[in-house]
Amino acid sequence: MTPDDEPTLLECVGSDILDEVDFFMREYGADVSLYDHAQAQRDKHFSSLLPKTSQDNPDWTEEQVVAAGMRHLLSGEELLWCGISRRIANDDPAELARSASLYARLELWWGTRDECNNYLNFSHDMLRALSAGDTYVIQKFAAIVPNLAQEGAWDSRVLHNGVIAAINRDDAQLAMAIEESSRWSKPKKYLSCFYTALTGLLNRDATLVAEGISSFLKASRKLHQDEKILKAISLEAHGIYELCRWYSPELIVAFDHTQGLPWDRQLCEWVASSTDEQPFHDVTSLSPTLQRWLVELPIYDRLRHDWE
Repeated sequence: MTPDDEPTLLECVGSDILDEVDFFMREYGADVSLYDHAQAQRDKHFSSLLPKTSQDNPDWTEEQVVAAGMRHLLSGEELLWCGISRRIANDDPAELARSASLYARLELWWGTRDECNNYLNFSHDMLRALSAGDTYVIQKFAAIVPNLAQEGAWDSRVLHNGVIAAINRDDAQLAMAIEESSRWSKPKKYLSCFYTALTGLLNRDATLVAEGISSFLKASRKLHQDEKILKAISLEAHGIYELCRWYSPELIVAFDHTQGLPWDRQLCEWVASSTDEQPFHDVTSLSPTLQRWLVELPIYDRLRHDWE
């Protein structure tokens, strides 16, 4: 089959996913571009949002207040839902990659600790960032948070520990994370698959990496019970793949990256061919200050009213 004969994702997904795409088109603005939707939200909500943001942060400049307001309007899982919907409807893998990267940068940059001084756990968001090849934001995040997660469910903490150890290229810490994961008597299937891939990474075993990612893909449909749209394309599986590829391209040679959903071959190929491009949506037209923050990632701490 030639690329011209290959069916689009819109022709490959089931009716349940098509219904989800249609829903997010109608209800969440996925039928227009990210920029048009954000501008409409800005016109609707800024008159009430900005005064409160300014009052809560009296030391901020007007540009910072606008950036924080736009960050509030853009962030949240809706950005992923619409990114996947646009990817499927418009057959555009770049849309999904940039949405995943923007989503993760908005989430990880905005806060590392809660009001109780506990570091927040963003294990799944780290894999979503990696699905877009955005290793920079994870490296910035890993330099600040503890190697061992302090908060969250046990499976999320174990997932965090593995990602941080791998992104830090710390084999000793990775071995400890793998050993800790093995102590769970009834681990969730996706977590076992994740650590199979990381064991392959630690041992430089491409076959084991491929086994882990392939098994994760089979288990991924049970990972998101609430939102069917997140089952259409496994961003977490792509994140594991990109983490291993970043660590060493030789680690992914045994994996079949041409397979079908929930693996997105075109997304994988776009990320591999776009290493010199900005991985996230450029939001300069919405807020130049927010764009600068997203590029520089001066990690914001919710316990302080400034940026590190």
